[in-house]
Amino acid sequence: MNALKKALFGIGAGLGLTALFSTQSLAQTNDKIALNTTKPKTETTKETKFIYEGHAGDAQGYSIANNALVVLISGGAKNEKYTAEQYSTMLHKMFKDPARTNYPIDVVFYINESGLDRNTYASVFINGREVDWNGGKLESKMDALIHPTKLVAQIGFVTSEHAKKNGLASLNSSDASPSLAQN
Repeated sequence: MNALKKALFGIGAGLGLTALFSTQSLAQTNDKIALNTTKPKTETTKETKFIYEGHAGDAQGYSIANNALVVLISGGAKNEKYTAEQYSTMLHKMFKDPARTNYPIDVVFYINESGLDRNTYASVFINGREVDWNGGKLESKMDALIHPTKLVAQIGFVTSEHAKKNGLASLNSSDASPSLAQN
């Protein structure tokens, strides 16, 4: 009897192992099939981030490091129609519009929502230098501030200055109104 039990146990164990291995093999095959039948991912284009939170030092630092045109918009709550972020989004489109400038550019914006009872203002940095809106030497911080709605009229000037400073084009320097600050 012992011999018969051993034989049956051996056959049963062999069948059990065979079933176990075939089940694992089937599971692995199903995994491979499942992996192979998934839909391929489609690529989507991400819009490049152009608005960052920060202060004047952040905007100037980015401008220096990247020889970039950077606009800082510091938002106030006094008689303002838009937030600093909304102004940035609108101005970003305008700076890239060839109908507004001969030098369309993808501008980086830094915003600072103060929430204080004051007007919103913008500062423009070209390669780290702040644009002086009164045309002389930057004598006070107020010389470098402009309301975002007034900046719209200066887009052509700002983009041409950026192009000139970076050797992107040779320009006629007949614009003598605003200038880069000579710190």
